This record gives sequence, C-alpha cells and structure tokens, in this order.
Amino acid sequence: MSARLRPALSVPFHIYVSIGCRSLQSEVSSNARPQSLMWMRNFSNSLLLTCYGQTCTEKLIAHLPVVGCDLHTFHVNFSAQSATSSSSAFATAPKKRTKSPPSDVSATSFIEVSSVEFILQTFNPPFSYFELFSRFFAFFSSTLLLLYFLAAMGKFELRRWTIEQRWTPVILTLLLFYYDPFHPLVFLVNSWVPEACDYIFHITFLSALLLFWLCVYHGMRVTDRSFRQFYLPKLLVVGSIWLLLVSLTCWKMHSSYSDPQFAFSMDQTAVVAWLAALGVLGFIYLLFFLILVIRSCSELHALPYFGRRLRFLTVSACLVAIGWFIVFALRFDLVFPPSYRPVTTVTLAPPSTDSAPHSTASLLPSPMFRSALEVSVPFGLFLANALLIVIVYAPARNALSEANFKDNPIVSMINDSDEDVLFGSDPEDLQLRPVRRR
Repeated sequence: MSARLRPALSVPFHIYVSIGCRSLQSEVSSNARPQSLMWMRNFSNSLLLTCYGQTCTEKLIAHLPVVGCDLHTFHVNFSAQSATSSSSAFATAPKKRTKSPPSDVSATSFIEVSSVEFILQTFNPPFSYFELFSRFFAFFSSTLLLLYFLAAMGKFELRRWTIEQRWTPVILTLLLFYYDPFHPLVFLVNSWVPEACDYIFHITFLSALLLFWLCVYHGMRVTDRSFRQFYLPKLLVVGSIWLLLVSLTCWKMHSSYSDPQFAFSMDQTAVVAWLAALGVLGFIYLLFFLILVIRSCSELHALPYFGRRLRFLTVSACLVAIGWFIVFALRFDLVFPPSYRPVTTVTLAPPSTDSAPHSTASLLPSPMFRSALEVSVPFGLFLANALLIVIVYAPARNALSEANFKDNPIVSMINDSDEDVLFGSDPEDLQLRPVRRR
C-alpha cells in the first residue's frame, strides 16, 4: 500500500473482508451450478499502518489454513478509523474489541492513497514433500535405535541399569513422536488438531530433555530418588514450562483456524504476560540447572567413572543447545539475513505480468519450519544425539559375562547401578546366572 505522507507516520484504519467460497461445475457434482456460492464469511478489524515516505508496510488481510473450495473470492474495503458505518455487505461482520491504536494522523485529515498492492501466497508443494520424507527417514532411524537399545539392555535386570540407561528408552520413545508419524493428517483433515499435536509432540520432547538433564545431574550424587523429594520439584518447574507452551500453542492454532485475520501480535497484553511468565520459569530452570551442574562437577569430577559420565552429558547438552541457537537465529534472521530465504511459501504473480512465481518472506501465521535448513538442523541434531547416547549407554558384548563375577569396581561398574558404584561392588551372596551358549 502506498500513500503520500511524510516519513514515519502511523495511520489507523478499518478493514472489512468478505470471503466467499464457490464451486465450479464438474462431472462429480452435476447439480452444482457454475460458480455457485457455497458460503460467505465477513470479518472486520482495526489495523495500524506505518508509512515511510510514500511507501507503507505490509499488513495481513486474511489467511486460509485449508483451501476447501474450487474458487475463493475476496472483497476488501478500507475506511478511516473514525467511520461509524459501513456498507450493507459488511453490516453483519463481527467486530473485535480492540483498543484504538495511537495515531499520528487526526480523524479529520484526508489521506490520498495512490496504489494498493495485493500479494497472494500459497504453501510450496516441493517443500512439503521434503518435510514428509525427512520425517519418515528420521522416524525409521529412531525406531531402529530404540529396538537395538532395548535388545541390548534386555539381558540385564532393571535394578542394574544406571539412571542414564533408564532415561534413554524414554527419550528415544518421545523422539519418535517428535518426528510425528501422524503429520500427514495435516493435509488430510480439515482441523487444527493434527497441527497442534505436532507442536505438542515437539514441546513434550524438549521438556523431557530438560527434565532428563536435571534428573541425571542430580541423580549422580544421591541414592534416595523418591518421587516427592527427587522428581516432584523438577516436575513442577518443567511441567509449568510445558503447560505454558502447550496452552499457548492450542490457543494460537485454534484462533488461526477460526479467524482468518488472526495475528499473534494482536493481543499485546497476552503476549507480554506470556513472555514474562516464560522468562521467569526459564530463569528458575536455568538457576536450578546451574546449581546441579556445579555441585555435581565439584563433588564427582575426581572419580574416574563419574567424571567420564559428567563430561559426556555436558558435551551432549551443549551440542543440543548450540544447535537450537542456530535454528533460533535462522528463524528470526539474526545471522546472514541476505543469504537466507524461506521457501515455505510461494508468491503468485498477477495474471497481467509475465514474471514467474517466486519464494518470499511471509506475513502468514508462521509454520513450524520455513526452509529445508530449519528441517535438517533439528532433525539431524536430535538423531545424531540419539545415536550417540545409544552407543555410549548400550552395554558391551562381554558385559553380561563380566556382571556374573566379582571384579574391580572401577573397571566393571559401567553396568552397575549408581548404588553399587557409591557403596561398593557386588555383594558376596550374589547368585550366578547361567550364560547361554550357542
């Protein structure tokens, strides 16, 4: 949108949008008339347009998560914010109760609009195929890792598993849901639930990683792991973060499907409150995590076996954190913005021009992934981390025979529980178990 204004002006205005769904005559539905109107919805909203010179910023008019018609028609009307009436076509349009944004232009001023440019964006089909293939490959690889680890640990009793080995099947199982085997339902079901489940699976896996780091760093130093004293404080912190993110995700997805003019930044009060709550919970978790890391390193770094466990866990956590910082930087164009272009959406050229469709940045509600790099980095990072923990925490081939005989604890306590490592080797009255020979 272009207007003849002085630089850096804020112009409030009302926008009225009417979206119609029409069906074309086809062989399947012979009763449908050509371009017969199936339904029509009216929406209105108050926006604040920021103009610099004769050019104004882009504003989202409407978005359709699912295209369920052969033909969509859009009727868009603009009016000044002081207008009290509109055309009859929008008399029944639902109006949102939003505060009037601050303006640099008085209600009696006249603004000359020279041109209005409408941009139509659709999802990129090749990117959707790439995302589906990446999810399938990562899900299949994670399944093989989970089955291999369970088969390797099935020879040992659960009480002899270390705390890392007990957490590994949980992390690998949640990793399967992180890759979301139900993702194709997003393209098959006209509902916000499948896409919301995708976000919930991601949030659950990341929350499980946060809980895993707290439990392992703390579990190396203590043997009393009761639910009330050991797990409950950690569950309260991580569970609050999980609940906050899940509630926000469900609200965002439901609003984007029910309101074509929904934007996450519309409700400033809710956004500020959510960011404040997330910041407080994040600070509490970080403080809790640093205390456990410092105490574990100061008390256990001298022990050969525990020092090795601490180093591996710290390196693994740092790699995951660095990978997500890279994804965050790419997501918000914090690094290399000229060379990074999202490919999730494609801008369709107007019929009167000869230019081909091209990729561009989108004002639509942001999807989970916007480019192949945003898909490859987290998927490959967590898959490599899963492969690493399976290799490290899976027992060796001769671990079963060594576990049946009393040995030097420093050498053989890789398969001992944390209680055995702290208080001595195997008891004298340990019954030998038969070893199957093929």
